[in-house]
Amino acid sequence: MAIGHGVQNTDINAEIIIFDILQSDFNEKIRLSFHDKGVSHVAFSPDSKFLISIGTYEEQSVVVWDISSGTVVGQCGNNGAINDITVFSGQELMFATCGSNSLRLWKVEEGELLFFDIPLPEENLILTALEYTPYLNAPYNANLVLVGDT
Repeated sequence: MAIGHGVQNTDINAEIIIFDILQSDFNEKIRLSFHDKGVSHVAFSPDSKFLISIGTYEEQSVVVWDISSGTVVGQCGNNGAINDITVFSGQELMFATCGSNSLRLWKVEEGELLFFDIPLPEENLILTALEYTPYLNAPYNANLVLVGDT
């Protein structure tokens, strides 16, 4: 289990704490520190080797961590608030984020965090949630479900 916290008006970096919840003592395993304005979202990769953390609106950053070493694998700024994240199953570490007028696909390639903006069907969409499934069949034949307001 991973938790992140927000920090306002301090010189202390926000931390992400990973706990082992399978043991009855809930031991803290590692602390990760990068975000200076707080953490709004965290998500594990399907193989649990990586953790993705999203900075708050004030910071607008995306960070991918190698959990075994506690090091940053890749990091990138974002052009607005991120409201949700979903991680794809598969061989590569890929994930998507959504926000105001924003839907992005992300992946780490050769130590660099890359993104691709997906064109939205209309302007001024505030996407509030998204989820991925490889099992959504006809008539939808889609893998990404979006929720938002116009």
